[in-house]
Order: sequence, then structure tokens, then C-alpha cells
Amino acid sequence: MPGAGAAAGTAWGLWLALGSMLTFACCVLLSAGASRRLDSGSGALLAAAVTLPVGLGIALLQFAGGRVLTAPTPLGLIAFSLAGIFSTYLGRWLFFKSVETIGPTRASVFQTCSPVVTALIGWLCLGERLGAIGWLGMSVAAAGLVVMGQVRPGSKKADSAGRRLEARAARGALVVGLGSTFAYAVSHIFRGAAVREWDEAVLGATLGAVAGVLVLLVVSGRQRTLVAAGNIRKQPLGALMYCGVGAMQFGAQVLMIASMKYIPVSVTALIACCTPLVVMPISMLLLKNTEQLKPLAIVGVLVTVAGVALVLV
Repeated sequence: MPGAGAAAGTAWGLWLALGSMLTFACCVLLSAGASRRLDSGSGALLAAAVTLPVGLGIALLQFAGGRVLTAPTPLGLIAFSLAGIFSTYLGRWLFFKSVETIGPTRASVFQTCSPVVTALIGWLCLGERLGAIGWLGMSVAAAGLVVMGQVRPGSKKADSAGRRLEARAARGALVVGLGSTFAYAVSHIFRGAAVREWDEAVLGATLGAVAGVLVLLVVSGRQRTLVAAGNIRKQPLGALMYCGVGAMQFGAQVLMIASMKYIPVSVTALIACCTPLVVMPISMLLLKNTEQLKPLAIVGVLVTVAGVALVLV
């Protein structure tokens, strides 16, 4: 019956990845509302900090429930720590900034491209080869991203100076979005290696959160941290929303790490990052299309998702 067991494990991994995707989609929508009340820098610090008590609390519940924790390995500790730095610190900060500047749907599209970058890194560093369909999918996903980059919200005509400012803002948004995509892709590689070395998704995610918060505090500095604390006190509702975002992001990361035990890392990344399939209809229907998404933008989303799917066929 090993075949049946493997099939059951694969199905379980797919369900875990789907749960991660839905949780990430909720994070995107909640962070869009939070960013209107509290700046992304303060929000990133708060969301990263809240993962520590959440992670430790879940680990203690596991221990109290009788779970026998496995001993960590040096490679597992290092890989989980690096994954946390790339996701909790760099990826999360860039993600919040992209939501703040280009809106939740466009920000989630950049996250959709993360599996493509993951596959590329795997090909360059791990010797994993992509077939012809995979390279075709990468090209299609890149084309969808270009289409998204050409679409700007709003209908008012601008003068030449305004157009230059819009073009500069679009380039900045592209850099922020791609930076977030790359950071999360690298974290996927580290997490996939870590969970196979040390099978503790919750503790591994918590360790990564600790490493990410420490780096975030060092980079932010004392002055900026005090300013962030002041902003958080002034906007308690925005702070509470970012706490919710941080808790959900931690849960999504745990689900993603757990799924990597059963299915390939690239497949997990694909499913977990297809948030536009959830964010786009909610943004258009429930949020009254506040991002002013045009038909071409929707085409860009669909083309990007189709390209990512082709990469991992």
C-alpha cells in the first residue's frame, strides 16, 4: 500500500498549501485596510513582532498536547533562520510597501510570480531543470507582469511632468514588487531544505520570525523604532489590524512549511502564491473596485497565473 500512502500524503500537502494560499489572501486584504491607518514601516515591525508570542504559544500547546519535539540540526537551524530573514524582514516589508503603493491586487500578482523565481533559483543553484513547457510558462508569466506594469489606476489625463512622475512611480513599484518576490522565493528554498532536515514547522517558523525581527530592529535603528512605537500608539485600530496580519502570515507560513514535507517546494509555492484568484474578485465586488482595475489589468492577472501554472505542469 505504499502507493496509497504516497497519494494520501500528496493530497494532504495540497490541502495544506491551499490553506496557506487562502490565509495569505486574507492577509493581503487586511493589510490593504491597515495601510490606510498606519504606515507600512510601523506595520511591518508590529506584524513581525506579533509572530513571536503566536509561534511560542502554538509550540507550547503542541507540547502540552503530548507532541514529542524532535531535536534540531545545525542545517535546519541555519536554514529556518535565513528563511525568516528573507521573509519576515525583507519580503514582508517590501510586500507591505507594495500594497501601500500599488494596491492589494497588483501586490498579490507579484507574489504569484514567486514560484517562477523559485524554479529559476532551483535551476541555477540546485541543478533542477525546467522543460520546454516550464520555460514557456516563465515567458508567459513575465508577459503578464509586463501587462500589469503598463496599467495605471485613474482616468484623469496628466501633463508631461505628471506622466514622468507616474512613470517613475511605476518603476519604483516594479522594483519593490520584484524585490518582495525574490525575497519570498529565496525563503521558499531555505524552508524546503529546512523542514526536510528538521521536521518542526511551528518551531522553525518561530525561529525564522525571531531572526527576522532581530534584523528588522537592527536595520530600523532606535530612532525609527521609537517613531514606529509612537505611530502605533496613535493608530490603535491600524496596529490591531497589523497584529492580525502578522498572526495570519505566521499561520500561512506554518501551513506552507508543513506542505513541503509532502509535495515539491515549487508546487507549494505555486498554490500558496495564487492569491489574486481570491483577492481580485473580492476587491472588485466587496471593496467596490477601489483600485480602479481595468480590463487589461485583469487580463494581466490571468496571464500571469496561467504562466506560473505552466512552469509547474
